[in-house]
Amino acid sequence: MTSTSISRVFKRGVPSFGVAFLMAASGVAQAAANVMLAHMLSPRDFGVISAIQVVAFFGGNVSPLGRDQALPRLIGPDRGAAEIPWSYIGGDTLRHAVLPISILIGAVSIFFVWSESVTLIVLSSVVVALLTFGVGASRVSANILRVAKSAVSGQVALNLPRYLLFISVAGIYLTGIGTSRLEVPLFAFAAIGVLSFFFYRLSLRVIPLVSDPGDHQDAIRSLRAESKYFLWTALTLVGLSYVDRLSIAAILGPADLGTYAAVWWIVFTPFSLLQNSIGFVLLPLLRGCTSRKQIRQNLLNFGVAGGVLLVFGGVLIVSLFEPVFHYLYQGKFVADNVLVIWLTGCGSLVVIYSLPSSLVGAWGGNAELARLARFGWFALVAGIGLSVAGAYEYGLRGVAVAMFVAFFIRASGASLIGVGSAIPFAK
Repeated sequence: MTSTSISRVFKRGVPSFGVAFLMAASGVAQAAANVMLAHMLSPRDFGVISAIQVVAFFGGNVSPLGRDQALPRLIGPDRGAAEIPWSYIGGDTLRHAVLPISILIGAVSIFFVWSESVTLIVLSSVVVALLTFGVGASRVSANILRVAKSAVSGQVALNLPRYLLFISVAGIYLTGIGTSRLEVPLFAFAAIGVLSFFFYRLSLRVIPLVSDPGDHQDAIRSLRAESKYFLWTALTLVGLSYVDRLSIAAILGPADLGTYAAVWWIVFTPFSLLQNSIGFVLLPLLRGCTSRKQIRQNLLNFGVAGGVLLVFGGVLIVSLFEPVFHYLYQGKFVADNVLVIWLTGCGSLVVIYSLPSSLVGAWGGNAELARLARFGWFALVAGIGLSVAGAYEYGLRGVAVAMFVAFFIRASGASLIGVGSAIPFAK
């Protein structure tokens, strides 16, 4: 295999600078919004709003049932992006996947919102359903724009709910309108869901419509068939990202979730930024390699440098956490140093997982992707069981330890698959 061939193989896994920047900005925006919410609300109310947010974003990410990620598969040698009836496909996905899942998630959310007020429970359920629908619609529009327009426009659409969350919360925080009332951010969350749907409708206007869609049911059937694998993959990735906070919301209640979420946003935001940059830095580094020896050497160098950075960053986070935590929340929450240490370990493992998973995503075949998904399922099942048991027996510390074990399983499995498999090289 020539070096040009290797370059083409790795290039499909490398995000553009604009995409990488938008990914990082969305994470910072959501973290900043949650810090402002925690500053405005009581610990218990912040726990309630965190539960609503976690349930809605979890539901929204899985509500398309994998069809959003399968959209690029519709393009083939005999059918280009301009020949696909996007409006029909998007509408079918919203009606038969996103909408019913959103209603279901809204109904189930009553088990995660602890309140003696029936009105608040009903309002929260409606807000969760609307926000879930908005996040799901954003995922559909994002993948349509990514295929039919550009990757940058798709990334904007994907993270639109997070940007709107930051804008709305910042507006409430700066104006001081109802900053201590839980109902105000709830109505803002509902508006985010509605606005995200309107953006989906707007996104279809910038895509050339097919004058004669023909048998669009054929494209819909193909999409449903292709989406099955992506659904299971999405469930493992999204589920493991939210299982800790869902377990706390269901078992320990909003006050404990508020404390956990306040710690989580500070600890995980730096690791999230580092995770989003892995593919942007690593894959171009490997693109010019022409031999197995070069690839292994670059992987070793990258791994050593990344390991040193993670250790240094972890020590820095733990050392600076208490003054930063107190400054941001003004003593409203009490931080547990042991909890901080375990969550820092979880963040490190998330970054470590990104390295081999980026390699598998760039050059892995179906067999490697299937093995990666199986490890993800095993880690998810372990995470659910251990986090529930840990919450009952040891509280927040138990949940953090459970997630560390689950993330360790996933990172170990991904490393075996990504680094241990054959990498394309020049012969």
